[in-house]
This record gives sequence, C-alpha cells and structure tokens, in this order.
Amino acid sequence: MEEHDIIAYIIFGIIAFSIVLYANERFIGTKLPQNIQENLSQPLVLAFAGVSNSPIQADVTPRSRVGDYLYEIRTAPRITVTGKRTAPVNIIAIISFKGQSIRATFSSPTGDSDSFTIGVEDEIIEPNIKADIISEIMPIQTYDNAFYSDRFSYRMPVLVRSGRSAIIAAVNVDDYFNADYAVDFNPVNQYDCKATFTLRGPCITKTSSRLNGTPGSTESEWKQIIDMCGGTATIMLNAEPDCSANAVNAEIDYGCSTLGGSFCGEPWENVGETVLLSFWKDNECTRQSSDFNVLLGLCREDRLGGKFELNAGCIDRPDKNCFA
Repeated sequence: MEEHDIIAYIIFGIIAFSIVLYANERFIGTKLPQNIQENLSQPLVLAFAGVSNSPIQADVTPRSRVGDYLYEIRTAPRITVTGKRTAPVNIIAIISFKGQSIRATFSSPTGDSDSFTIGVEDEIIEPNIKADIISEIMPIQTYDNAFYSDRFSYRMPVLVRSGRSAIIAAVNVDDYFNADYAVDFNPVNQYDCKATFTLRGPCITKTSSRLNGTPGSTESEWKQIIDMCGGTATIMLNAEPDCSANAVNAEIDYGCSTLGGSFCGEPWENVGETVLLSFWKDNECTRQSSDFNVLLGLCREDRLGGKFELNAGCIDRPDKNCFA
C-alpha cells in the first residue's frame, strides 16, 4: 500500500469518527437522558415528621422469663412520605433491639398485618407498630456514680449517672491473638482473653482498649480513664476476664471530669434504651430475612428509611425516667 493511500485512510477514519461522535452527542448526550429522566419516578423516602430535640418514643415493656426476656415494643411515629407513586406501595418495618431483629406487625381496625400500604396521595402516615423480641440481654440497670459486678457481661447493659449526666456501659469479652505467640509458639499462649468496654454518653460513644486484667501487669492492662462529654469514666478490672463465660470482674466509676474540675458532664435527660426502626418495600427480596444487615446486602434499593433511633427510656423503671 502506497504512503498516500495510508494517509487517505487515516483522514477518512478521523472524519467518520467525528461524525459518529457528533451524532452521539446530539442524540445520547442530550435527548435520550432527558427522556429517561422524564420517565423516572422520584425515589420513595420515609422519614420522621417534625423531629425536634425531643426524641421519638417507643414504649417497651420487659417481661422476665426463664433464661431470657420478652420485650413488647409499641410505637406510632408520625412519618412523612416523599416521592411520586403511580400505585399503592406495600411497606414493612424492621425493629432491632437487644441484639435481635424482627419484622414488625401493624395494628388496624381490620386486624394485625405484617405490612401496611401507602396510597398514591399519602404524605403523612402514623402506623401503629408492634414487635415482640426475645433476648437474653437484660433491661438496662441504673447506678449512681459507680457500678461493680464480678460477672459483668454483654447480657448486662448498665447506666451509671452522675448529677444530670450519665453513661451507658456494655462489655464484650473475647479471645484475641497474642503477639507473644509469634515468639514462643506455645499453643496454650496463642490467644489472650480480653475485655473491651463500650461507653455511650450524651455527645459521643467511645470504646476502651482491650484490657486483660493480668495481676502484676502494668496499670494500662487493667485500668483505663476515659473522658466523656465533660465527665470521666474509670474502668478497672479486678481479675482476668473469663472467655468461657464471656464475663469479667470489673467496676466502672463515673463522675467529674479530670479535665474540667468539678464539671460532671453534659445533661442527658433522654438517656435510656434505644430501639432501631427501618422501613422497606414489601417484596420477594425483603421477605428473605428480618435482619437489617442482611437486607442491606440483599435488598439495598428496597430500603425506604432508617435505621431511625427511638428512645425507650430506662425500661427497668416504671416511670421510664433515669433521673426521676
């Protein structure tokens, strides 16, 4: 092929590519997306209506049973509905509480159902939501200034209050890989049993270091001081954790901040248990599970709102007020 023939082919190719690019910009780059956008409906979104500083309430009644607790959860939040619909949409709700998740039911004059329907013109709804959850985690217990238990475990969430402030504490006891194992290769020394504490306050949630409570070890192995929203929490282990029972001998003191002198933390009038609520489309996908995280992985596009936090107060007290 002659050199001038190659140049002619190159020029022809450039011209042809320019024509296709121009047509693509005129048709696909403008008109087609416009047509798609015109045909799309606005996403359906559910959210709490009129939320202010007062949290949405959930009425939780605990009933002790042999080896566990039955929690009767009732709430009727005011929900706003945003998004265009050409037909009614069936909705389900997932309630998460005390480490468990369940598909809620809805009360109506015609009876209970595991879903409810949003009409085409609905803008505000107030569904009566019910869920009965069984969990081995006990109701939250309240203490003034200090808490102690020789069998503190994940089954025992506690609230330690100081003045008008408080923290909610929980613990997880588990085996962690021992760095010394890489040196001595002792199978008995492969893992350390350690306790990790989660502290929730009015402004933040913090997690402690992994504490092993070994007698004679450095203080950082059995004691930690954590400043929380102006108050101070002191965690102390009195013995090594027991991984077989997922428990630890520990105490938690909460009081005035080491940084702020006599200041003992931010007020937390709404302290208490938290119920998590989420809404989803009712379809074949969302009927596969009642676990929020599983649904989030399988049916992400079907989620309509949540996890929303509902305050259940201190449910081991009849007045549901930690500071009454």
